[in-house]
Amino acid sequence: MHTLAGGQRLRVALVEDVTEVRRMEARERLFRVVMTTLPAIFFALDAEGRYTDAEGAALRKLGIDPQQMVGTSCLEQVRGTEGEAHVRRALGGEAFTTTMMYPNPEGGGDLHYQSFYVPLRGSGGEVEGTLGLSLDVTGERRTEHALREQLGIIEAQSATLLLLGRILRATPLLLVGLDRRGVVTLAEGEGFALVGMECAAAVGQNALELFPEN
Repeated sequence: MHTLAGGQRLRVALVEDVTEVRRMEARERLFRVVMTTLPAIFFALDAEGRYTDAEGAALRKLGIDPQQMVGTSCLEQVRGTEGEAHVRRALGGEAFTTTMMYPNPEGGGDLHYQSFYVPLRGSGGEVEGTLGLSLDVTGERRTEHALREQLGIIEAQSATLLLLGRILRATPLLLVGLDRRGVVTLAEGEGFALVGMECAAAVGQNALELFPEN
């Protein structure tokens, strides 16, 4: 309160709009909740490669306390590994995506993480750090591996059937498959040619009519 000439008093009030601040706080709380439940890792590094923030349920899956990471050097932790090259690329100002494997503390095979790196730049364009997000894609990788294995089995079976077909066509045998009605569903073997019949012509015919003597 200020006193003016003549003894009048003037009350001064300062009003600050904190709406945006509250919104940012709410967004950060929401982000923390999401990151503690999703199978992901969020981290922020300064220009020296030290953690300034770390969060994510996937960290705990790896047996790591996020709070203990803050202030430690990421470069020291990954020194001599493929991860060191990734961190140095990010701190060099490059944005990129990569996939890495980590040992599973609980056993049962390695864990696969797809990581996204984005550099943080100052007003002058200089790199001040980097943001990273790693997603647990172990399930997807295992599914891909299982599909590749299944495809390999199918290809091997197809090659075997193809070889078997060639052998049957070159051998004086009659290989016949029938349904419940006695209709020929499969006809292979050089033996058909010996009796003056084509394999394709036998399919769809009644076996009793096709071979009445037998």
